[in-house]
Amino acid sequence: MKSLRTIILIGLFAMQINTASTQELVYFIGNTPRIDGIADNNEIINQLKPFKIIDKTNKNNPEIDVKYSLAYGASFLYLYLEIDNGQLITRDRAYQNGDGFLMTISKPQADGSDATEFNVLAFSPNEKAWGHKRIWRSNFDVGMVPPKLGDEVQLKTKVRNNKVSMELLLPWQSTQPYHPWFSDRIGFNLRFTKAIGENECNHHYLKKDALIWSENSKRKYVELKFMPAQNINHFETSMISRNIPSNEYPGIKLAGFMEKDTNYTFRVNIYSGENALVSKQNIKKKYQKGFFSDTILLDKSMLIPGGYRIHVSEQNGQTRDHFISVLPNVKTLSLEKRLKACQSDVSDGVFNTLSLYLEECKSALSTLFEYESSYQVRSSIEKIKNTIEKIENGEKPFENKKGVYRRAFVSEIDSSLRPYAVYVPKDYDGNKKYPLLVYLHGSSESEKSMFYTKAKVEEGFIMLAPNGRGTSNCYATDEAQTDINESIQDVIKNFNIDVDNIILSGFSMGGYGVYHTYHENPSRYKAIAVLSGHPNLGMDYGYKEGIDFREKKNLKIFKGVPAFIFHGKQDLSCNYNLTKNLITKLKNSGCHVTFITENIGHQSMSSANMKLYKEWLMKQVK
Repeated sequence: MKSLRTIILIGLFAMQINTASTQELVYFIGNTPRIDGIADNNEIINQLKPFKIIDKTNKNNPEIDVKYSLAYGASFLYLYLEIDNGQLITRDRAYQNGDGFLMTISKPQADGSDATEFNVLAFSPNEKAWGHKRIWRSNFDVGMVPPKLGDEVQLKTKVRNNKVSMELLLPWQSTQPYHPWFSDRIGFNLRFTKAIGENECNHHYLKKDALIWSENSKRKYVELKFMPAQNINHFETSMISRNIPSNEYPGIKLAGFMEKDTNYTFRVNIYSGENALVSKQNIKKKYQKGFFSDTILLDKSMLIPGGYRIHVSEQNGQTRDHFISVLPNVKTLSLEKRLKACQSDVSDGVFNTLSLYLEECKSALSTLFEYESSYQVRSSIEKIKNTIEKIENGEKPFENKKGVYRRAFVSEIDSSLRPYAVYVPKDYDGNKKYPLLVYLHGSSESEKSMFYTKAKVEEGFIMLAPNGRGTSNCYATDEAQTDINESIQDVIKNFNIDVDNIILSGFSMGGYGVYHTYHENPSRYKAIAVLSGHPNLGMDYGYKEGIDFREKKNLKIFKGVPAFIFHGKQDLSCNYNLTKNLITKLKNSGCHVTFITENIGHQSMSSANMKLYKEWLMKQVK
């Protein structure tokens, strides 16, 4: 029998091997590379490595070599990709369907388990595409619209010598809080998707993560091992926290590399949201040759609650800007008490809505990371405070509210406050009945999609976007259907709705939701509109209540129903061919289908087709 000491040594050695095998070496480059799709550094070419994991959508897909190389500078991360195939295919949402990639930058867990803090970035080579450069996911923030990355993030593609090459320059500032000089450890993953044939693709992984693009999922990673910086004089800054309680000092983290012992003078100016100079400090430091790190606490005496810009400059001309919030010393509990005191002065709908806003602020404050912006929650608290003050002064701030805003009701399921979004036309007259257009949001979204959807109809209708009790449940659950019904009932209670003219619409997952919801409650809706939908998504997502609308027996319910259906021919996210085949079956079942298509992907229709859609809607309610 082996001794205990031998077993321990073997175990430790195995752990070292395992740790080393999950580290990815990242080389340092002192100068910012020119981004044109061609690597201008021989070291980058020499460090090219193949992806070790290939996941094929069809086992017969040919294998195409894809290699990658990583490097970094003091202010950026650099990625170079090389594909041994001279053909560049840019499908809709290329980061999912080819040729594009997803990148995860994350905070590794102490025990090596999957990351709960991360940014997932999406890149497509087509510079005009919606998904050219996006923050696809940030932590577990669901219902967000993937924001664009700015021009400082550079992505270029080149086709030459029977190869496709891509270069990405990603400033560390664009993926805060991650930076090798401030983060103890950084996790990383990469999935390049190569389009194969007409509809297939190969997913090339650094580390296999089938949920890399999904919501509500932890992320897999390898750890990056950064080679030391050299031959530069450079500093970087980061805020200790972007959210400062009014009784704490804001602080800056400094880090850099010096070629020799150096006396440094930093100037830190703090500007208000109106760009007025609030305070300034000169800070003198001495740093020895090599790498340094430091922390500076700033003067808070002139800081009142609000937003500020921290401008850091040094003697050689380098500058950095950071944005922080000093949080107001307003307890949400005190606002709750004030709202409760004036409950009898407002309708149930207004009370429920403000109660929801306060509940969301409490949740946001309790889950806010130190590197996240608190502007939205700070702004929301101030708006709630002002609204309560108006009610206390005898005003009715919701009485003539127009446009898009969110409301809430108390659900009969569990007595929870449930949100929905409503659009009230600017000419709304409470003495006149209005048709209701119900809009079901797509996957990974929420009722907040009403604020930005291009499917909004701004004249002639009140619009409602239910939450559905989830961002990606396909509206296939009993709870989702109850939420839709309760949302409609609350709108009917608070607005003058023509209940004989309710139309059901939805985009993407919401398109499937239209089929499913009408099937569950056909007497409520006069017509349906399906925009880039899917006939079987509920079952594809694994919901036992899901219905397959490709089956003839499930289409009988649509006999005589007016239906507007739009779908882009290049759509692979909700495959166009599925809808094309469904159209024939719907018509054979007696559904009155108006089918519109155009040569686009999974996105909103053109303005010309949007006009046709609005004309169709108006015909249904006359």
